[in-house]
Amino acid sequence: MPRPRPPEQLDIPLVWEHEPLAERAPRPSGATTSRPAHALCGFGRMLLAAITDLGALLATLAVPFAVSLVAGVSANPMQAILTAAAGLLAAAAIWVGCLWGWRGTPGQLLLKSCASQPLTLGRAAALWLAWTAALPAFGVPLLIGRSGRRLVERVAGSPFSCR
Repeated sequence: MPRPRPPEQLDIPLVWEHEPLAERAPRPSGATTSRPAHALCGFGRMLLAAITDLGALLATLAVPFAVSLVAGVSANPMQAILTAAAGLLAAAAIWVGCLWGWRGTPGQLLLKSCASQPLTLGRAAALWLAWTAALPAFGVPLLIGRSGRRLVERVAGSPFSCR
C-alpha cells in the first residue's frame, strides 16, 4: 500500500528562491545602512564612571575581608595584603572581561558609555592598569583633555561614546 503524501505545511520561499541582492532595486541616495553616530562622552559622565568604578573596586576589595571576618579569622598584616591582592585579582578579571567583551568598565557600562571600537585583550588589560592607577585620583589624570583626545581614549585606541 503506498504511503500518503505529507501535508503541505511549509509554503514559505526558500533562500535560493529569492533574487540576489545585486539584482534588487537600488536604495535611494539618502538611505544609509550604517549605524547612527553616538555622541562622545563628556568629562562629567566619565568622571561619574570613574567614581562608580572606584566604589565598585573598594567593594570588591572589601568582600574578601568581610568573608574572613564572618569566618572568624584574625589576620596579620601579611594575610591582609594577600587578601587584598586576591580581591584585586578578582576585580581585574571582572574589569578586563567587561572592557574586552562590552568595551567599557562596569561604571562606564552603568552610565551607558563605552568605547566606539572593540578592544583587544592587550588594550583592555592596559586600560585596566591605567584606570586602576588613576582611580585614587578619581580617574582625573586620564580624563583631562577634549573628547576623543583624552589619555584614556588613546590607551583604549578608540573614543568613548554615549549609548
